[in-house]
Amino acid sequence: MALPLLTVDVYALFTKNAKLGSSVAERQKRFQADLDNANRVWKTGFINNGSVQCNIQFVNAGIYNYSDTKTINSETIPYPPFPGDVNSLINQFRARSGIKKRAIFVVYVSGNKFKSGDIGLGGYQFIGSDYWGKVALTNLAADNINKFTFAHEAGHVFGLGHSGLSNNIMNAPVTSSSPLVTTSQCTTARKSKVIRGN
Repeated sequence: MALPLLTVDVYALFTKNAKLGSSVAERQKRFQADLDNANRVWKTGFINNGSVQCNIQFVNAGIYNYSDTKTINSETIPYPPFPGDVNSLINQFRARSGIKKRAIFVVYVSGNKFKSGDIGLGGYQFIGSDYWGKVALTNLAADNINKFTFAHEAGHVFGLGHSGLSNNIMNAPVTSSSPLVTTSQCTTARKSKVIRGN
């Protein structure tokens, strides 16, 4: 029996020199590819590979362009902690837009890697009952070989740590072309407060 469908709203914030960020069409293409690949992992699952069908869907809540005004170069940013420039942009966007609902905010930054060597970062933040997910993706995360980077970082937003299983979505880096989600990972993910209605 299929699990009830759950929804995560996702906002994209593109900064200057982010790969595929120079036009509306490019931004839409990159963001939609990230959502589609995350849905392949977290919604339908690669069940032929032993994955569970977790039935969590990611939807496009909006794409916003900061490429004229904001530069965040990943190669100058140490990690941890989660990059302050990324946090600041998300907080600024939430304050100015009035968007307070639970969601994931993805910031597309320039540069190939963070100083830690990571091509993506993910986590969550809360103030009282106000709770949101935050993800930062570098230019290398746009390459086809790294197409499940957002899906992996969404796992961190859901509260999951890294897995030692090479074919798991939470392996670092994701090397499988059909990464799986375990039953316990799905159970944890479905309880996340970034999910609409949780």
